Order: sequence, then structure tokens, then C-alpha cells
Amino acid sequence: MINIILILTIHFIADFLCQSRTMATNKSKSLYWLTLHVLVYATVTTLCWIQFDFNPMIIGWVWLATFTTHWVTDFITSKLTTYFYLKNNMFWFFGIVGLDQLIHGITLLFTYNYLIKTI
Repeated sequence: MINIILILTIHFIADFLCQSRTMATNKSKSLYWLTLHVLVYATVTTLCWIQFDFNPMIIGWVWLATFTTHWVTDFITSKLTTYFYLKNNMFWFFGIVGLDQLIHGITLLFTYNYLIKTI
């Protein structure tokens, strides 16, 4: 249970506190800003996950899985949240924000369970 709390706390830090306002407002319309955000996110997340004492030979796989799943998720959800925000549809805007976080949480737990715990 403590690892789940740590994973979600690291996610919060990497996804929100390490994301600049420029990244947040431009990642839906610029692959540069989306990729920069996800590079920072995946690097911070992977560096923090070193505390889980996993095999150092798989650190590249952990980073790649984190980068890829986060990039694909944000590519889709950032476009949807921007669309609903501009339409002033706050119900679906916040619904997509919540879905985005749910997907991130699931993919992080999947990464932890299948890369770190099994290798």
C-alpha cells in the first residue's frame, strides 16, 4: 500500500509541480511542449522510482514505458480538455481531467507491477 501512495505522490509532483504554465497551456497544440512536458515527467518519475530498489538494468524500460504511456494519454486528453474548455463545457472538461488522471494512475501501477515487481 505504501508503494501505491508513493507512486501517486510522485505522479502528482512530476505531472503538476514540474509542469510549467507554458507546458500546460501549449501541450494540446504543440508537439514540442507536449514532448518537453513528458520528458520532464518521465525523467522525474523514473529518478524517484529508483527508491523502489528495482533492477538497474531495466531503468531504460521504466523510463520508456512511462514516457510512452504519458505522451499518448496527454496527446489525446489535452486536446479534449482544450476543446471542452473553449466550449465552456466544464462538466466534460473536468470529466476528461479526471479520466486523464485515472489513466495515468492505472498505467503507472501497470508499469510498477509488470516492470519493477516481475523483472
